[in-house]
Amino acid sequence: MRWRVVLLVAAMVAVLAVAGGVALAATIDGTRGNDRITGTNGRDQLSGRGGADVVRGLRGADTIAGGSGGDTIYTGPRDESAEDVVDAGGGDDVVRAFNRPASRDVIDCGPGFDRVTVDAGDVLDGCNRVSRP
Repeated sequence: MRWRVVLLVAAMVAVLAVAGGVALAATIDGTRGNDRITGTNGRDQLSGRGGADVVRGLRGADTIAGGSGGDTIYTGPRDESAEDVVDAGGGDDVVRAFNRPASRDVIDCGPGFDRVTVDAGDVLDGCNRVSRP
């Protein structure tokens, strides 16, 4: 009987851990105005839409869309190793995707004059000014 209780409790803890991890991810959509959007440490989907937005991905393999307007996008902290996907959208954007160790972020800068700070592992498309510290 005691063994069954231990197994039941262990199974419940495992289910809560898995469900908790899923709950940490977010889907956040901005507005046509200027927004400040901050994701979670999960696998987020973040969209600034219109306006001059500030979008922060935090940890986790995020998908970030800046939308129209001059946006500032941070994929996550420098010590993050997750691979993020960024579609900066229209406008003159600033994208910071510099990680140590380098991870393979994919960044599509889109139309406009875009400045990016990235590491050697990143894949870029359409970016105008590229810094690799």
